[in-house]
Formats: sequence, C-alpha cells, structure tokens
Amino acid sequence: VMVGTNHVNNSLVTIDMFDTRAHANANAVILGSSGYGKTFTAQLFALRLSEMDTQVFIISPLKGLEDYGGGCKAVNGQFVSMDPSSDNNINIMDIRAPDDEDAKLLDDYEASGSFLTKKIHTILSFLHLVVRNMTQEEEQLIDGCLYATYAKFSITRYNNSIYDKDGNYKVMPLLEDLYDEIKRQPEPEAQRIAAALELYVHGSLNVFNHR
Repeated sequence: VMVGTNHVNNSLVTIDMFDTRAHANANAVILGSSGYGKTFTAQLFALRLSEMDTQVFIISPLKGLEDYGGGCKAVNGQFVSMDPSSDNNINIMDIRAPDDEDAKLLDDYEASGSFLTKKIHTILSFLHLVVRNMTQEEEQLIDGCLYATYAKFSITRYNNSIYDKDGNYKVMPLLEDLYDEIKRQPEPEAQRIAAALELYVHGSLNVFNHR
C-alpha cells in the first residue's frame, strides 16, 4: 500500500503489511496528535486493501459513521450501526458453526470443539461486564441456566444439535429466555443477576435481545 511520500527526500513510502520476510506479523499502530490524520491513514489502508480484494472489517466504537461511512459507501461496503436506536441487532445467544475451511489448510489446525460450550464461555464473558463483581456462585448459577435454556431449544453439546432435520439452523434462544430461566431460580443471587440483565432485556439496551 502506497501511503505517501517521505518529506525528507520525496521518495515513495509503501508498506506491505503481509510480507512475512520483513515483518513478524501484520499488526500496526498509528500514533499522532488530534487532527494529524490517524483516521485518514487507517481509512487509506482499508480502502486500498479493499481495492486489492482483501476483506476489511473496521470496528469503530465512537464515530463510525462520521469517520468511515463515506469510504464504506464508496466501495459498496456494508455499514452496521450498533447504536441502541439502530435497526441492527445482535442476538448474543445465536450459535453459528465457524467457517474454518481456510484454517484446515494450516499445519496447526484443530477441529472445533463443542459449539455450545464455546458460546457459553463467550456469554459468560459478556455477563461479567454486565454483572459487576460476579461471584463464583453466581457464575455457576448462570452456567447452569445457560445449559438449561439451550436444552429447551433442543441444543446440546453435540454440534449437530444446532441444525434442524433439513440442515438449517434451529431457532435460537434470546437473552430474554436466559433472563426468565434465571428469575425462576430460588437462590438470592439469581435476583441480583436478573436485575442487572433487565436493562438489556426490557430496557434501552435491548439491542442484544432481538433475532
């Protein structure tokens, strides 16, 4: 990717981030004061890599539309807003088989384990952000409720259980289904967890509670 010219001698500055002979990996960091062009440089890399048929994903927590919306539209990209008022949603309870066809070509490839177990670990990580200072007892309670919730949708540790008889993905539970399962538990910890989830199920952050 040509990123500009050297202001000392006017020579072209190019970077091949994927040249493993020159770089240990393709990671990079862009540093600069406010207004010095960090976002412009990042977008330059993204657009030029896109022109070379490299699939590019940009995750922008704050000013995604302002910073990257125009470039995304210019290359017919897809812009997904996760603003609570957006029509886009994420069902964090959704289970999908990983696309690992390319990974199978690597020497250190290992087949995926249980899709359900991996998903439950991911959800527990999310809930650690939602339920502050989660105790071990609360984590065990949530873990059991997660398995019980998926079992109601006939989803088990067997990977084929995420498909119906026609080979399509089954209807997946929502965060609300987990919330209801937790509320049914007699332990006092369950009510604290349910109270923390209320905002994400029935409140303004229910973007996580849709299909």
